[in-house]
Amino acid sequence: MRRALVWLTISFILGIVFADNTRLNFFLFFYLGVIDLILAIVLSKSRCLSALFIFLAAFCAGAGCLKNSCHFPRSHIWRILFKKPNSLCALKGIAITPSQQKGNTRQFVMAANEVIFKDYSYHCCGKVLVILGFPQEISYGDELFLKGRLYRLTGRKGFSNWHRYLGQQGIFIQMRVVLPGALTTLAKGKGFWFKRLALNFKRKVETLLFASMPRLTAGIMDAMVLGEKQHIPFLVYERMIRCGTVHILVVSGFNVGVVVFMCTLLFKVLRLCSSLRLVLTILCVSFYCLCAGAQAAVVRATVMAIFFLCGQGLQRDPDAFISCSVAALFILLLQPRQIFDIGFQLSFASVLGIIGIYPPFRSLFGCLNRIRQPLLRGAVNATMVSFSAWIATAGLVAIYFKIFSPVTILANIFIAPLATIITLSGFTLVGVASLFPILTAQVARTCQLLVILLLRLSFFFSQLPGAYLFLTRNLTK
Repeated sequence: MRRALVWLTISFILGIVFADNTRLNFFLFFYLGVIDLILAIVLSKSRCLSALFIFLAAFCAGAGCLKNSCHFPRSHIWRILFKKPNSLCALKGIAITPSQQKGNTRQFVMAANEVIFKDYSYHCCGKVLVILGFPQEISYGDELFLKGRLYRLTGRKGFSNWHRYLGQQGIFIQMRVVLPGALTTLAKGKGFWFKRLALNFKRKVETLLFASMPRLTAGIMDAMVLGEKQHIPFLVYERMIRCGTVHILVVSGFNVGVVVFMCTLLFKVLRLCSSLRLVLTILCVSFYCLCAGAQAAVVRATVMAIFFLCGQGLQRDPDAFISCSVAALFILLLQPRQIFDIGFQLSFASVLGIIGIYPPFRSLFGCLNRIRQPLLRGAVNATMVSFSAWIATAGLVAIYFKIFSPVTILANIFIAPLATIITLSGFTLVGVASLFPILTAQVARTCQLLVILLLRLSFFFSQLPGAYLFLTRNLTK
């Protein structure tokens, strides 16, 4: 069957959604999946029945994967705190994310190794969201000893959007540390060395951006190049939601494509053999994925890029739908609850809209090839691509953000190409600062002017009559 992997992925996703709405346990789905596989092999002579049971097995695999992610081992800190809720204790572990400013606090995620109460000490596992009531820089790989109060979040799914988001990341425990003396750094340089190197590089790039540009423009550039949105003011974020251009603040396929292009060009200039170019390009793309926070959009783009690169290495033409399926399966096998994340849904919906809606839409209006003016042809083409992505994502945006933005199609004609130039300028700034520091100020000034133009366009389109329609009275971020 053509594109069988696409249908297997759909069956896997349906299994996850079904399992999330039932109380059936993991073992039922496991045994049903094994039975389906056996029947598929036994009935292999009948292609239809064999395919049916294979899809049922994929359905059970998705359901079992979700149920397995909800099962905590006995040593999980969530189980340990079941008998000691909201307890004062000491916790030992390794920071798996750097600390970030959240309002008046700093937060990071720690992989727990040991929890110590007054009378007992337990070896444990699991992620803990640590909230510090004082300014303290924590780097990835720091081994820490903390004293504070541990809280179990309200249910595995949580009753709030924030708790639900944490549950999707596998975080069900939080710890509050109030005093600086309650935090001790035992060692540094723990964790995966490749990720530690990527995050150190990201920190240096962010330092460069904020040193060479004002905070507002540097924050937007940080989001567009590295996917870090914590420095963007709410007013800017709100305006971009209203005109439907908030997607430019997410690292996506274009950024990964730029990295692939630059690496391929550099390695060709160095005259490396094709196999070595392939390996080094994959390493560079993976490195950038970690720099950008390994969010759903950039992971999807990275997996698709690796799939295409491997296809070119094998002299085969990869299929875009199959590449999307591989990326979705890769993410959902590791974190099945990502299917309920808005970033995951919007990322795949926009890509599927472009590769699924744009080609027939273009052939329906077969006038594009007759346009001789390159700029006009590019504008019409960009409009069609924008319209295809808007059709695929408008429903999700209306559900999650409670807003309908018809101006998105018009705004993206101007803002999407400008965002492309800004992203390229950001990469250029990093390269120039590394090779020719004397030119850093000039390139940074250009980046600043482009970002200011982007902001003015976003505000202009968001203020047009009928630009957007609230489906509820209040817009929530």
